[in-house]
Amino acid sequence: MRKLFLSPTRLGRYLLGLNFLIFILAISYSNNLLLLFSLFLIGQTIYWYIETVRFHHQSLGRLEIPPVYSGETTYLKLQTGQKKIESIRVIIDNKKYSLQINSALENEGLFPVVLKQRGKHLLQRISFYDSAPFGLFAKKQNQEYQQSFFIYPRIWPGQSLIGPYQKEHQTGAIEAQTIGNEDFYSLDKYQSEDFKKISWKHFARMEELYVKKGSSQESRYLDLFLKENMSEDDISLVATQVYLAHKYQILTSLKAPEEFISYGQGDAHFRILMEKVAQW
Repeated sequence: MRKLFLSPTRLGRYLLGLNFLIFILAISYSNNLLLLFSLFLIGQTIYWYIETVRFHHQSLGRLEIPPVYSGETTYLKLQTGQKKIESIRVIIDNKKYSLQINSALENEGLFPVVLKQRGKHLLQRISFYDSAPFGLFAKKQNQEYQQSFFIYPRIWPGQSLIGPYQKEHQTGAIEAQTIGNEDFYSLDKYQSEDFKKISWKHFARMEELYVKKGSSQESRYLDLFLKENMSEDDISLVATQVYLAHKYQILTSLKAPEEFISYGQGDAHFRILMEKVAQW
């Protein structure tokens, strides 16, 4: 449901001021010609006002809100058609936010908003002004959305994925483990790669430097756990491990009280894990 309200734009206010000034001058100097022109301009302004009321204003198009991490700027991506929107207001979780346009293309705009709290949020309404067709009067449109989006926990910089030989890792309320092997499919001659990739067994046997290629990622697993009353730092550490496991294509599971998300990888699995951690 959309509610429409009409108000003059800056150009419309100039027009109304000009109408008032000409009318006062015509009355003051008893100038009939100027009075006729003033009445004509007033009538034309009323016509523009009525036509703006009658004009069919299109709603905004598709709304996209990509997930971000806590403290980052969330961008509302809106298909605006031919609308030129200078400002916009939204209601998120029953709170009002006044936004300014960040950048705009011909048919879409990016509108920034900063929400620091991780978790699931609900965008309930978007309000904007549309001054079509004359640019003199603008309709305020309240467009209902009821669209949810997520803010993930912050990612700790400088963290590393739990190593394949580390049987158990425990920090506060976090427990995780990985299992796997160092199988590989082929060897290539060393060409200034990372020393960690060198196969020293083959060097001792053949006296030439070789590096491992095609390490098997499918044999590595990461188990993550969520517990009650976890601190924000602990939740961020779990989110960081989910992020790194997705980056390095590690099969990851997540166990919480009364819920278990089985092993998987890929973008869809990453979103499922991060949404769960974000709401914990």
